Amino acid sequence: MTDWAHRNISAQGVVRPASCKPYAQTPSHLDPSLYTHILYAFAKVDGSNYTVVPVEHDEDQLVKELQALKSCNSSLKTLISIGGWSFSRASEVFPGLNTNIIFPTLANSSSLRATFVSSAVAYAISHGFDGVDLDYEARQLQELVQSPQVLDAWLAQEANYANYLLCP
Repeated sequence: MTDWAHRNISAQGVVRPASCKPYAQTPSHLDPSLYTHILYAFAKVDGSNYTVVPVEHDEDQLVKELQALKSCNSSLKTLISIGGWSFSRASEVFPGLNTNIIFPTLANSSSLRATFVSSAVAYAISHGFDGVDLDYEARQLQELVQSPQVLDAWLAQEANYANYLLCP
């Protein structure tokens, strides 16, 4: 489930291509009896303080719709996906924000990791999610080998402590 495909223009003013149209659904379009887990995409990391924040302006409404599906399927689990392809590459969706360096930067700093992990778990709890999906798409092998494993370990520890799911 994406937070962006149902609009033609993103919160950052980027016009969505026609190829996004098949994904233009909100949570109310889903039949909750068909799912065991739904990953909600996306939240992002604020590069100024390394906390998790919403991407789109109508995030609260969409998340409420998603969590309401649990009333029809009590075993349904929802996870917040943080990052994504565009975020990992600092594409036109996030112009000038250098989002491509955020995950590698926080993965290599214990204090930033602690801030991010604490924020990710707090975001999941405050929005009713059952877990976190870390969607970091490394551009180079060096990033893939070093950074995500360090970050995943910290996130796994905190998610375990909070009894939350982790989908790295």
